[in-house]
Amino acid sequence: MPRVAVDNPPLTQLPYGLFSAASVEAAAPGRWLLGVEYDTDGCTQAGVIGGWCPEDPGDHTMTVPPGVTYPTADGFVVYAGVACKLPGMVEDAGTRAADRLTLGEQTAVERHVWTTQLAVPAAVLATGSETAVGLVDAVAALERDLGEMFGAVGTLHVPRWLVPHLAAADQIVRDDRAGRLTTVLGTPIAAGAGYPGTSPSGTAPGAGAAWMYATGPVVVRRGPVVTPATERTGAFDPSNNEVTVRAQRDYVVTTDCVLLAVQTTTGGTP
Repeated sequence: MPRVAVDNPPLTQLPYGLFSAASVEAAAPGRWLLGVEYDTDGCTQAGVIGGWCPEDPGDHTMTVPPGVTYPTADGFVVYAGVACKLPGMVEDAGTRAADRLTLGEQTAVERHVWTTQLAVPAAVLATGSETAVGLVDAVAALERDLGEMFGAVGTLHVPRWLVPHLAAADQIVRDDRAGRLTTVLGTPIAAGAGYPGTSPSGTAPGAGAAWMYATGPVVVRRGPVVTPATERTGAFDPSNNEVTVRAQRDYVVTTDCVLLAVQTTTGGTP
């Protein structure tokens, strides 16, 4: 007897990933996919003048750094699809492709952001060394440098498997109202399933070790979900009786003007 078809089990996008720690903005299709830039006040520092007297200012020198910082980011496309040699079985292929995109796009975005914007040679080593340190020391180093170099609330980026270890070390607070994880100082944590934990040079760490990064606030700009072709508008190939339907979405992710890195270890294996 043939098996009985039943409804698919309900599926939910992974919580506490990059999207939970970022500002996610819907954007209409436009030139922004070609790349964006903006001027930021994040990586500036205030100065102090001692002994200032309004009636007798004297000879006080105030140094203001020249220029304006312009962070940039390039666009990319995330996609998912359905392929089947029985077109009649996938009449809802466009919906199925869009559902698959919705479930998998966060992890795909995380993987792309990690390999192109986080784990890059420009990252500053928070401890001054590539040597792995304990979880508490790693978080402390990132928080210290964020405070000294950025001066605003930033974002920590950690592989998802590190979260239980960070929790055991009392380095994570779950903010249920905001639906996100933070450090004890309130810095949002992106716990990415797509974050591989690699170094700024792209090398994989040893067992039980991983790299963590810190950036400024993350803004995810994304366009609408688009299905370029359906089984009725060009996605069907009569030569092999196969239909391939793809759903896709345009993205640009900015992380502002600071990028810090530190290698940490749990002492065990993931």
